[in-house]
Amino acid sequence: IPVIAARREGGLSFLGITSKRLALGLIVGGVVGIIIGGITLLTGFLSGLSPSLPPLQDAAAYLLQTIFHLAAIEVFYRGWVAARFEESYGLFPAIIISGLLYSLSHLFTWGMDPTTPAASLPLSYFWTNRFFWHLGIGVFLAGLVRFTQNLASSFIIVLTTTVIGELIPGGPAHNMEDSGAVIVGTLALAGIVTIVVWLSGRGKRG
Repeated sequence: IPVIAARREGGLSFLGITSKRLALGLIVGGVVGIIIGGITLLTGFLSGLSPSLPPLQDAAAYLLQTIFHLAAIEVFYRGWVAARFEESYGLFPAIIISGLLYSLSHLFTWGMDPTTPAASLPLSYFWTNRFFWHLGIGVFLAGLVRFTQNLASSFIIVLTTTVIGELIPGGPAHNMEDSGAVIVGTLALAGIVTIVVWLSGRGKRG
């Protein structure tokens, strides 16, 4: 299995962070992301939303926050978790378990979004509606990453869908609070993560 072999070779390739099949991951991710984002955008327009862009600073804060969040999600669920379970149980169980854990992770933030309609707040709504939606997304993205052997595919899909479907038609980026603090905080977190990874790499080489 390529993932297991890559892990034994060292580095971050067992997380899906590799240049192998990068072009395939980018192409597949871009095409699928544009299609899904376009459908989301069209649905928003049909429901009454009008196209508009947020202020530049709010858009920058939203994109930085989104990219950092997506990188963490992709590396953990579609990278580390999927690779670990693939090594122990095989490809298809790893894809299912990765999707399942990704879906369950939304319980930790359920009800915290102030823009969520009141009817969607009860946990019963999560189990009857959103759980299987997130499970399907998680399984699809995990399978796509294993197929392309690169996290770029799932990352680009989610990023493109988010930008097209949320940034343009009056999504969360239009309701940012203190975007300057969001930018500084996200850059600080990214810097800390980068330093930790760099020091870990030096420690292994030493």
